[in-house]
Amino acid sequence: MKIDAGDQPEQLMRYQKFAKEQHKKYKIFYLTLDGHSASKKSIGEEENLEENQKVEYINISFKEEILNWLGNCLKLVEGKENKSACINQYIASINKILGEKNTKIKDNILKSVENIKTAISIYKKLNEDLQKILKNFFEELNKKLKNKLKDITPKPIYNESYIKDYYNFRLDTDVEDWPGIFIVLDEVKSKNFYFVFKIEVADKLCGSFGFIEKKDNYEEEIPEFKYFERDIKKAAPNFYSKCMRNINNLNLGIELEKSTNDRWFFIENSKGETIDFKDISLSNKSLLSLMDEETLKEETKNIATYISNKIVKNMEI
Repeated sequence: MKIDAGDQPEQLMRYQKFAKEQHKKYKIFYLTLDGHSASKKSIGEEENLEENQKVEYINISFKEEILNWLGNCLKLVEGKENKSACINQYIASINKILGEKNTKIKDNILKSVENIKTAISIYKKLNEDLQKILKNFFEELNKKLKNKLKDITPKPIYNESYIKDYYNFRLDTDVEDWPGIFIVLDEVKSKNFYFVFKIEVADKLCGSFGFIEKKDNYEEEIPEFKYFERDIKKAAPNFYSKCMRNINNLNLGIELEKSTNDRWFFIENSKGETIDFKDISLSNKSLLSLMDEETLKEETKNIATYISNKIVKNMEI
């Protein structure tokens, strides 16, 4: 467990050596406030190690695993005042340490102009890296979708400008229209409407069904979803009923969320995790994993296959 103390030389290597000598099954957990990894000197990565000498350990944090565990513990001792008080005191202590740690980091950064300049540079570089991940993710997904949906017309609607500057302008603000890829599922020619499925990044990656107005091109702006009742049901009732029936007949194994202009759900990765593009933390493994090029390609392939098999192929077009 590490809060303010640093790692000792070969500390986890020595723990592993001791555990192996007991000739029993074991796991090593590295517990920190935020879930960061152990230092290279602790796990011996500064040396050339044999494969059986490398340290296998699991990162856990007070912020995620411990606080979640204590929350579950509270449920087990409901009605037992003394035990509940002890657990609540422990939770309060952890939150206090986490709060002081964040304040301390912030105060240290703001001590000098040079530190502020450095912080801004790091923030800018982080934005650039995250923007690159997002751009690569949607480009790769668009490529995979085109391949999977090569027999449908028109092709997925996608333009790079939809995701341009997502982190520069949207990290701390909410917008009405989120960038993504539109897949046209059906159309009503007499009223100039498309029925579409959109893969969008509204913080977390999600899929949504809606209606957009047909255009010759979508280069300049993101198409806005029309209101179901006000715009579509009144203008094209038969088309509306057919599309709603298609949505209701999908066997996705989840209940879709509803709003006035879409029906939506979170899209998960291969590990059953939602991908939150706005959560910039070490605990957001679903986003950090996309920094690996092969993982990004594999995840976009899985998502494209899911959309093709579960949604597009099950539509009565």
